[in-house]
Amino acid sequence: MKLSYILLDIVAQYLREYFVELWDKKYPNEKWHDDVAKRNLKLQSLLVTRDGGQKQDVFSQKILKEDGQNWDISTLIRAILDSGFKLLEGCRPPDERTSPLRESEEIEIIRRIRNEDYGHITSMSCSLDAFMDIMTEIRSVAKNLFGKDVEKKIYKVEMSPSTQSMRVRVDKLLEEVKEEVGKVDEKVGRVEEKVGKVDEKVGKVDEKVGKVDEKVGKVDEKVSKVDKKVDKVDEKVGKVDEKFDKMQSDMEALKCQHTQSKPYTKKDIGEMNLITLLY
Repeated sequence: MKLSYILLDIVAQYLREYFVELWDKKYPNEKWHDDVAKRNLKLQSLLVTRDGGQKQDVFSQKILKEDGQNWDISTLIRAILDSGFKLLEGCRPPDERTSPLRESEEIEIIRRIRNEDYGHITSMSCSLDAFMDIMTEIRSVAKNLFGKDVEKKIYKVEMSPSTQSMRVRVDKLLEEVKEEVGKVDEKVGRVEEKVGKVDEKVGKVDEKVGKVDEKVGKVDEKVSKVDKKVDKVDEKVGKVDEKFDKMQSDMEALKCQHTQSKPYTKKDIGEMNLITLLY
């Protein structure tokens, strides 16, 4: 409904005024509103067939019988672009157009929107994105052709309550999405922080394990030293046992020198005590 109003009530009215300006500029001696008779004669001279006869098609008859105030948007566009009035420089092929566009090319955009987005549609509804794209294009073309005032009028219709409420809903949804994304980012930040702390703890555990390994190494070293000392003690014990065995052997030999009937003299006892002391 908004697109219909913009095309039929706003753009069409500006096109009517625009057509008159172009006509008066092209044919200053037969201005559109100055002398209707002269204007009609000029129209008749322009709306002729190749063999010189008067054109009888619906478009030509409408142009001849009406003053332009009741022309619909299709008639206005055709009168400006395709009537043979030569009011504007022709359109270039689409792939050869550069910015800024010619006025005829801007009007051709209005024709395309009228035909594709309004005149031959299969549904009265369209997506919000599609509607906004159409509005952006219409406002741009209308501003280039007719000035800023028409752009403001189109924008006012575009932002009327139904669209505004839709924008509000969309903005609200966007805010909710942003809020949820913010919460997710916050949670991700917390998880990363916890992961960092875990990594820190793992590092400390690794450090402690290293210290334990170092202590175990020192203990192993001490155990090794103890083992060496034990070996030395065992060696000394062996020597003591060896001396003790020799002492016993010497004592036994000394005993054998005396018979059981012969008592030990003080000298014998002294020698045995000496042997004991020596070992």
